[in-house]
Amino acid sequence: MLGGKIYTCDKCKSAMIPTSKQLYSSKQDITQNKKKFNREDFDLSTYNLSQDFLNNDFSSCLDSEYDIGICGKVVEKKNLDNNNYELVCGLTEDVQRGGIHAIIQWRKNNIFYGKFPIDQLQVLRNVIKGIEVIISDFDQNFQLKKGKKLRISSGIPQGVTKSITHCTECDKHLKLRKERDKDFMYCDYCLSVYFIDKENGEIICGIDPSTLDLSYITDGYAHLVNYYNSIAGITVNWQPALHQAILIVEDPKPKTRFFRFYHWTRILRRNELDAEWNSRGHNNVRDMNTIFKIYDVLKKIETIWIDTGIGDD
Repeated sequence: MLGGKIYTCDKCKSAMIPTSKQLYSSKQDITQNKKKFNREDFDLSTYNLSQDFLNNDFSSCLDSEYDIGICGKVVEKKNLDNNNYELVCGLTEDVQRGGIHAIIQWRKNNIFYGKFPIDQLQVLRNVIKGIEVIISDFDQNFQLKKGKKLRISSGIPQGVTKSITHCTECDKHLKLRKERDKDFMYCDYCLSVYFIDKENGEIICGIDPSTLDLSYITDGYAHLVNYYNSIAGITVNWQPALHQAILIVEDPKPKTRFFRFYHWTRILRRNELDAEWNSRGHNNVRDMNTIFKIYDVLKKIETIWIDTGIGDD
């Protein structure tokens, strides 16, 4: 039976669906074998970071099951309606998959409330550039500045395709199968599944983040954003099983605008090959000054990340 979370193969950037927890674990070991971060070989004191960038507040806000803090900052603390909120941004060791990544993470009353992970250095650069574009075009109330005109993209990218005949995991020959109106390639040996583009019959693969044009999409996120109206957004990462974007959205009641970091993954519904986008951790940023703070932290993280020597795989 097919079902569960879909992920992107690190080798070919196609979408893959493991069919059991045991298989999923074995694939994680194979595909996420990234270069480890060695703290003993890395001296943060050379970066002249402020004390609030190095203190324990950041690490204490992380879930140690998933992240170990390298450096970061508590960007915002606030109490709203008797609820305590914390927004942190930093560079961490990825406990479960190895390597390092940047995170923007929220907590509500010490409970993890949303997370925007940035797993590739190029995606981090895209987020930084995307924030620069939005800061340039929108004012403190997230309204378009007078005289500004948005550079509009043709739509959400749909990925590229590759002609693949053998499984990228076990190198066995793939077979074509149909389930209802869905065509897919299937490996009888390790049970991997690959989505097929209906136009050319090839495997759907991801887009190199460095090739995204980082222009605005104004109406393409409607099927992805729940409740809020999407005003304009910039896609910073697009893979068959992962989509990340930064958006200006509007709450219809009351009619206010704010900033959101969105992170979607594909999942299967009802054990069918009907892959839907599932909205993962995210939260609102209602103050443009907070965006400035996040931007400053991400710029510092970019420099440190480059110096670790752990780049994009």
